[in-house]
Amino acid sequence: MNTFQENEFSRVFVRQARQLLSSEYLPKLESCLNTERKANSPRETAREMVKTVTNWVNELQQKRSAETANALKFLSDTPRPSEI
Repeated sequence: MNTFQENEFSRVFVRQARQLLSSEYLPKLESCLNTERKANSPRETAREMVKTVTNWVNELQQKRSAETANALKFLSDTPRPSEI
């Protein structure tokens, strides 16, 4: 991969990461911090936190898998210098 491709790949990755964080996770974190809920027991609170984090991890894994597939497709569609 040449320097231009590496830079472009990095720019795309950073842009997608920013978009994901700002549109997906920041609102979720803010809503968790800003909501007023009835007082839960510590056990219920812990279960809710684990459930929320588990959902976030699953979403991230799914998106990461899709992004990896897109990156591999991008790389496979780009001719190597030896193929030009």
